[in-house]
Amino acid sequence: MFTADAVARIDRSLFFRELYGEAPEFTEVELAEFTISGMRPGVSIRFLPSNSPCSLPKKWLLSSFNAASIELDFIQIKSISVTKFGPMAVCSLHLSWQDGRFELLITGDLEARMLAEHCFVQKISGYQRGERRV
Repeated sequence: MFTADAVARIDRSLFFRELYGEAPEFTEVELAEFTISGMRPGVSIRFLPSNSPCSLPKKWLLSSFNAASIELDFIQIKSISVTKFGPMAVCSLHLSWQDGRFELLITGDLEARMLAEHCFVQKISGYQRGERRV
């Protein structure tokens, strides 16, 4: 689950909130990408939610898109730990705002915990569920 407090603090999140509401639940998502960059330092995650958006943009409806691929970037990482990593990453994502930082907890095929100063929506793409989008 993403807490409403955390979602409200994600930069560039208006479209994200229009699609999934103020406190979306992301369980059993397909984690398509988990990238750690030493240059920023930062982490990028791209995932395919198992739940459909609350509302679909007209452009997506015209293209028969019924699902989203979401990429979130986290920068100014304060701590990160990855304790489990598997080839098929079906996970639950929990994002909260604690002590002035984002806390991301990933459980499932990938187990990770991260604290970051900033989070922003990098990209949201529509696709037709049933297609494999990676």
